[in-house]
Amino acid sequence: DQDSGMGVFAVGPHCGGLAVSYALWIKTTSGGNQVLINSASIWGKQLQGFLNLNLYDGRPIAMISGSQTLTGDTAKLNDGRWHHLAVVMPEDGCLLSQIQLYVDGKLVLAQQRGKDQKIRFNQAVRLGIGGLGYSRTAFDALQVEPFVGAMDEVSIWARGLSAAEVAALAK
Repeated sequence: DQDSGMGVFAVGPHCGGLAVSYALWIKTTSGGNQVLINSASIWGKQLQGFLNLNLYDGRPIAMISGSQTLTGDTAKLNDGRWHHLAVVMPEDGCLLSQIQLYVDGKLVLAQQRGKDQKIRFNQAVRLGIGGLGYSRTAFDALQVEPFVGAMDEVSIWARGLSAAEVAALAK
């Protein structure tokens, strides 16, 4: 429910420009801008240096700052059925425009908003699963809500996944 959440407080693999990938199964009927995976800096006070995966009105969105996003051009996923989502940095130091969004094992087209730039994580990241995981005034500006629904098989890799690996995870 909306009061559930999970936080992971540790250093690595989110560091500098190193590639990461997220994948998970979700099921929801909720709308709004819901946090699936939040990767915020422990010490950062600005809305930059992170890679979040959200569900905005049922569509997957990768966010690297308050004004820089990639939104998946898909049907709404808040239909009450299970869907597999993945966001992949294909290589170290990739640009926002190079991020890959997958829905149900298939690469989807994405609309970029904001300036294209290299993804670079702040040091000492805190991961929140299904919410922010802690309170930080800067993240209040994102106007995000905790995820309401079910999640399964949440996975985080310290590398870019291949299309074949994502497709296998979605089966």
